Amino acid sequence: MANDGTLNFDTKIITSGFKKGIEGIGGITKAGIGLTTKVLQGATAGVTALGAAAIKVGSDFEAGMSQVQAISGASGEDLEKLKNKAKEMGATTKFSATESAEALNYMAMAGWKTEDMLGGLEGVMNLAAASGEDLATASDIVTDAMTALGMQASEAGHFSDVLAAAASNANTSVSGMGETFKYAGAMAGTLGYSVEDVALATGLMANAGIKGTMAGTSLNSIMTRLSTNTNGARDAIEELGVAFFNEDGSARSLTDVMGELREATADMTTEQKANFANTVAGMEAQKGLSAILNATEDDYNKLSAAIQNADGCALEMAETMQDNLQGQLTILQSGLEGLGISLYETFQGTAKDVVKEAQGMVQQLQDAFNAGGLDGLVSAVGDVLSQIIERLAGAAPELVNMAVSLVGSLCEGLKSAPGIGDSAASLITSLVTGLASCVDDIWTTAIVLVGKMAEGVAAGAPQMVQAISTTVTDILECLVDWGPDLLQAGVDILLALVD
Repeated sequence: MANDGTLNFDTKIITSGFKKGIEGIGGITKAGIGLTTKVLQGATAGVTALGAAAIKVGSDFEAGMSQVQAISGASGEDLEKLKNKAKEMGATTKFSATESAEALNYMAMAGWKTEDMLGGLEGVMNLAAASGEDLATASDIVTDAMTALGMQASEAGHFSDVLAAAASNANTSVSGMGETFKYAGAMAGTLGYSVEDVALATGLMANAGIKGTMAGTSLNSIMTRLSTNTNGARDAIEELGVAFFNEDGSARSLTDVMGELREATADMTTEQKANFANTVAGMEAQKGLSAILNATEDDYNKLSAAIQNADGCALEMAETMQDNLQGQLTILQSGLEGLGISLYETFQGTAKDVVKEAQGMVQQLQDAFNAGGLDGLVSAVGDVLSQIIERLAGAAPELVNMAVSLVGSLCEGLKSAPGIGDSAASLITSLVTGLASCVDDIWTTAIVLVGKMAEGVAAGAPQMVQAISTTVTDILECLVDWGPDLLQAGVDILLALVD
């Protein structure tokens, strides 16, 4: 056929390569969509779990503050101040906001008002952290003892400092001192004694093994007998030149009275001191007075100085107690609870609406059962389930949007993190260097092991040669000894086969 000068192109497309390319793109797309879906599913699950945790801690805190509100009567701005204070303490101390609410509850039961609680909470928390007591116990001790001594709520910090100083410089604890105050505090308050007076006497008795309830009853007996001159108790100390009351009828400082009695009885014999303690304190409490009178000068001065210079002691001890990994983890946990409470407060209205709606559904089921028995209940269950599915479907887009935001924020953070590239390079370098180092060690170890095996083989070579030689010799001897018989047996077998 002649060429007419035109150009003919074959426009058929070979589709196999194109189809593979499209399928490859589709596979990549599918894999990408699958990965994205899993990431969003994980992020959604995380958001949901975070919401559940926030509801738990938030509702606990809310319930605690509702109790504070019911007892104290605080509302409006006052209640908000108390909530904010509790959350502040929860975020900055080892105690959670919920525990802070529990401490506020004890203060409210003691009759403290909003400003009193705001001023006293920090001191109580420092005392609890310093002593290792739980916050509720420390709050109970402080409020009860301060009430007995007639102290103002604004003095809670000072009171806590004195107890912390006494407990750390005497053989007692804050809870033990709380027991002592429980039995001796009311009488001490009646006489106008200070917390320093009671703490010094309590610490000196504790050093002699008289603690808690025993110390409280002993100190109460001493103060009662001296103030009422029971069985001539006050006369006995006045004979030594020690006055119990001032000229205006007020009680002198217990610390001054005990200090003067220590000096006045310093030269007494053991028998004289015992008789004197019995006269002043009575049979049951004389051991407590003897412990105060017989304390060494060093113990007395050390404890007295610590109590008189106690301001700031509780905070210092609390910081020391928390200056460790466990303490910092506890503070971190409290901070996380504070975050959960903040999250809860943003959607507590919605959560309450959901719960109320659930209550309505339960009531709907109850009404259906009451009206139609099991058949009515089964019929109503379908309606309730459809309502639940509808609510979940309505909430799902918002959860997904939150998950998308979370993933997007993570990606942006990773892209903008200035040190992530250097960190990744450092990680890879460390891995490669470590592997190289390990390979070198492995080869070196292998060579050493082979060398040691060779040395062992060389050392055992004579024994191995001798063993082989002996074995070969034994085999040859057997062949020589048994050869004719074996040969005859073979011939016999051959003849039998021929026959």
